Amino acid sequence: DQVTALAVDNANNVLVSGGRDRTIRLWSLPSGRLVRTLTAPKHNITALACHPQDGRIVSGDQAGQVQVWTAENPDQGLLIHKSAGPVTAIAISPDGHWLAIGADNGHLTLVNLEGQRQNVLLRHAWAVGAIAFTPDSRMVVSSSADETIRFWCLAPSAPPN
Repeated sequence: DQVTALAVDNANNVLVSGGRDRTIRLWSLPSGRLVRTLTAPKHNITALACHPQDGRIVSGDQAGQVQVWTAENPDQGLLIHKSAGPVTAIAISPDGHWLAIGADNGHLTLVNLEGQRQNVLLRHAWAVGAIAFTPDSRMVVSSSADETIRFWCLAPSAPPN
């Protein structure tokens, strides 16, 4: 079915795709050959990101679930977050410390991936459309259907201001 999300794992030269068929597919780069298909997701995939250091794949779906997929356990994703609305965008900071999750309800959630279980909720008036981190991981930028782009400053090891 329709492909709705893409991400590239630079460490392993893998393209990751997700779609409305509730699968996550891993493709070898540059050959373009299908390496593996994960069929465990229960909802349409709407967003994907690859961890910059360890190859974990993070997926967001139509039901608001955010799951982490690992090579050690590829057939079972670990649920790490549940949004009230569909997930619309996901990004991982270049230093691997933060996961940003955008949702249809305008929420932008930052999850600390260092095991500190710290979540920060930021808000747009409308659905979050896209998320990106600056190369130094000190700022996250988000866009929204309300025609705004917002810059959120992150202090080292602290939530954004």
